[in-house]
Amino acid sequence: MENQKLSFLFVDDEPAIIALLKATIAGYFKESKVLTANNGEDAWEIIQNQKPDIVISDVSMPKMDGIQLLIKTRANQQLNDIYFIVMTALDNPEQSNLALEKGADDFIKKPIETNSFIARLRAAIRFVNLQKQKREENELLHQLADELRSDIQDTIMLAVKFLEARIPASFEALKRISEASLWIAKHLDFVQEEEYDDIEIAGYLSEAGRIFLPDHLVKKPVLDLGIPTDPIMYQIPNSARSIVQSVGRFKNVANILFHVYENLDGSGFPERLISWQIPIGSRIVRVALDYEEARIFSERSPREILNMMNNDQSKLYDHRVVVLFDQYIRSVRKEDYDPSEIGITIAELKSGMKLTRDIITDRGLKLIPAGSELTDKTIERLISHNTADPILGNIFVKKSRL
Repeated sequence: MENQKLSFLFVDDEPAIIALLKATIAGYFKESKVLTANNGEDAWEIIQNQKPDIVISDVSMPKMDGIQLLIKTRANQQLNDIYFIVMTALDNPEQSNLALEKGADDFIKKPIETNSFIARLRAAIRFVNLQKQKREENELLHQLADELRSDIQDTIMLAVKFLEARIPASFEALKRISEASLWIAKHLDFVQEEEYDDIEIAGYLSEAGRIFLPDHLVKKPVLDLGIPTDPIMYQIPNSARSIVQSVGRFKNVANILFHVYENLDGSGFPERLISWQIPIGSRIVRVALDYEEARIFSERSPREILNMMNNDQSKLYDHRVVVLFDQYIRSVRKEDYDPSEIGITIAELKSGMKLTRDIITDRGLKLIPAGSELTDKTIERLISHNTADPILGNIFVKKSRL
């Protein structure tokens, strides 16, 4: 005897079979709920409204047969985890193979032999209970992850408040650095999704290392054209790492901030890393941070700052990050915004469109300069090149030619 609080749905157009199945459940699984239907259409309504744990359905039925009912159940994302057993009185291997191919969990032949049937049900119940346990554990993990994420956000906001009290960068400036960094990360195919959170947090804490600067340096930019504005600025990476790595969850964030002032050509600090040796999170945050500091500490316009970054990209920055950041600033943040242009994908290109920006690839090639008018031949060449060396971000064209 077993005590399982599960729900069963029996589907058969023979009342005697339904009665047998109900009696079997009542004898062996007393607290289980039993639902019945004598055709596939009624069964489908019950499945949608009550979602039984286990469905046992005959194949041959009026209105909708058992295979059709199985297919509809498996096609529904909310119902496709129901344990589905198919019954038939026919000795037809093709029918049983079809049922299993369409997603049946088990196949039973009539007439039903009680001991074998109970053994099948016990196996089904074990499977269903394991699935329920797995779902509950996953829900608990998601809940704990949400709570952890909330705690992390609270920690970040507290840290930012301390930064605001010491340095001129406001919460809004740090938020802009973080949002830009996350946007760029999501538009670089090689950045893994699990890196997104660390890059976003690094953006918020990007000024952490400046908290120990003397008062006369707090109001100065850290760099000028990639060179520290004062020898004390060399201490910022160590200060940032020391502060941030004290929170165990932020180990990767600390590493991003430790290397954020490395230059692409190896002239940066603290370890003079070069090119790919610099963590991608550091390369991303560096561009957003430098832009924000230039906006705070200089009189330059967004266009002037972006032009400087483009000119310095071979020395200081990853060109992919600069290209995407330029698109972000002008198209998402709407700074230096040109309402006459629009960003489109390569699949949307048409002959006659006029480019408003250079087309740059992942390897740094300028395929076509701004001002060029596209032709069918040019578009074919772009599509072909994009396969081996992807174009960065969107392609920008004049709206008037769409």
